[in-house]
Amino acid sequence: MRRFVFLSLLSTAWAVLEIQLGTFLQTLTLPFKGAVMTLLSLIFIFAGRYYSHIRGSVLYMAAVVVFLKFSFSGGIAFYPILAIIFESMIIELTLWSSKPRRLSYILAGAISVGYTLFHPAVTHGLLAGKNVFIVYADIFYSVIRFFNTSVSWLIFGFAILLVVHLFAGAMAAWIILRTLDGFQKSGIVVNVQTVKNYEKK
Repeated sequence: MRRFVFLSLLSTAWAVLEIQLGTFLQTLTLPFKGAVMTLLSLIFIFAGRYYSHIRGSVLYMAAVVVFLKFSFSGGIAFYPILAIIFESMIIELTLWSSKPRRLSYILAGAISVGYTLFHPAVTHGLLAGKNVFIVYADIFYSVIRFFNTSVSWLIFGFAILLVVHLFAGAMAAWIILRTLDGFQKSGIVVNVQTVKNYEKK
């Protein structure tokens, strides 16, 4: 029970971030807003999984966040909610081991942030059907004509952008894990599983 209370508190903090900062970013015409929100959400997700050692904890936290975000933001949060669900599923599967290795966290961070580049196409494809990809193709060739460049250069630019996202997610995961390790070793945060085991003795 203690571990789920801990996860619920983290989920609530994550939901506040999503509702306040996420809603504010939606009003701005800035690129890579999804990547920014994902990078920040990794703090709460990894803290919950790292200290609780519960399989399914990421999905549990995501369910709480989705419920709170939809309750306070309503339909305007539909696309961000889908992003939370899909990214949480990716992270949960990557960290499915009972005791995930550091590499698994780094991989989960990289993939989840990298996914934000594809999220608009994925959600639009699911909701609008295959015809939306015809629109994307028209936009793709319009960009080529506007910049007077070739398809290969545009693909190269997208690949560079993807690598940057993957690297940012991996670095964020590494920094978060180092911080969580430091908190645990210094005694600032006690491993929730350790507390439970101690209470059984």
